[in-house]
Amino acid sequence: MGFRWGSKKGTWNLKLEDPTDGSPIRPALSLLDQEHREVPVAFEDFAASTVRFRGVPAREVSTTNGPKLVTAVYDLLMAQYGVCRGLSG
Repeated sequence: MGFRWGSKKGTWNLKLEDPTDGSPIRPALSLLDQEHREVPVAFEDFAASTVRFRGVPAREVSTTNGPKLVTAVYDLLMAQYGVCRGLSG
């Protein structure tokens, strides 16, 4: 998203570009329209005292600690609210 320290201490650099080479970055709002796999996520339904599982689009990325599943906050919110997006749950 950005770098905490730019040229002036206490400021953030929120430019949508890679700081190493200046190439543009296009952040994704959702993974639904990209290559993904559906992963079930548990959401607590406090009103019904139950847990509901809903599908969330996710993808695997390589990290120094091994592969990790990631998704977008937007995709989690849509699943939590039960918005029908062609996924399970």
